[in-house]
Amino acid sequence: MYIFSQKKTVDAVNKSSCTFDFSDVINGVGSDLQINGYLIGLSSFYFSYKNKEDHDIWQFSVSLRTISSDTKQVVVGWTAVLKDKFGGNSANTGTLDITVLVVVGASGGSGHFLNFDRVRDNCFTDLSAPVSSSGVLQAQPVLRGFYLTTGSTDQRVSKVGASVACSTSTPHILGGGSAFITYDSNCDPNSTVDVGVIAVTDRTAADQYLSIGSSPLHLTQKADKYNHITPVPVSVPKTRTNHAMFLTGFYVAYPNGEKHHIQPIGATVQVDGSDGKTLSVTGQARMNDKGDQPNHQTDESYVEAVILQWDNHA
Repeated sequence: MYIFSQKKTVDAVNKSSCTFDFSDVINGVGSDLQINGYLIGLSSFYFSYKNKEDHDIWQFSVSLRTISSDTKQVVVGWTAVLKDKFGGNSANTGTLDITVLVVVGASGGSGHFLNFDRVRDNCFTDLSAPVSSSGVLQAQPVLRGFYLTTGSTDQRVSKVGASVACSTSTPHILGGGSAFITYDSNCDPNSTVDVGVIAVTDRTAADQYLSIGSSPLHLTQKADKYNHITPVPVSVPKTRTNHAMFLTGFYVAYPNGEKHHIQPIGATVQVDGSDGKTLSVTGQARMNDKGDQPNHQTDESYVEAVILQWDNHA
């Protein structure tokens, strides 16, 4: 079983799809191998209105989807939106940057990890979706997208967030999550999340070369004035050669429950390196408005993430 990953940051204003071609790496280990499973998720997003203006929010969303896949590549499409309702302001003339992460499994037979269907969940309401498997040893969700709305009108907001979760009850994987924009102490029930799940079903894989974090990492890092984030160490039972770090959630809030406009809003996670015993990672969620003294997210704002590690194994 071989596992490969690719990560691409794309301009979602001017591009609606991207091809993740694994031909070279797959052919490099065996021309008879082919992709037999894949996982798509987000590792970052950064949305901003045009000209660095700040405005109300009506809709804030991103959704990844598979356009096509074959034995050597996966084509991913997306939609991304940040806009108000009545002001005619949209990030379609500003910045809509997303980082898409694709992990694929390739072997001559059946795969040792599963990734499965996008699951949609209403605001603060659990949704269980059965996925057939032959026994699940480990499972973690990844954030594939979210749809956040303030309902019938646009609003200044106090906090914004989305998160995904999963649990296992053989032979099922249960997926769910929550999503919200809070304004006037309200949350519109039409907000949703999209969930992907990666699961390990083979004991040899779990013991020898594939591992998933047992719980989401919770990161509250802040950037300095140069927008630099200092990596933090994360201890893992065993470091492996390859890493992929997915968002599983984010939360940003203005201080004291205050409501303000949005100028940029974003979240990012990544593995920066390894010393053989620990991984160095960065993660940040951010939000602010515009002005001589802009309002910024609180120190309690955070991102959550899961790290997949693997050593390729014939």
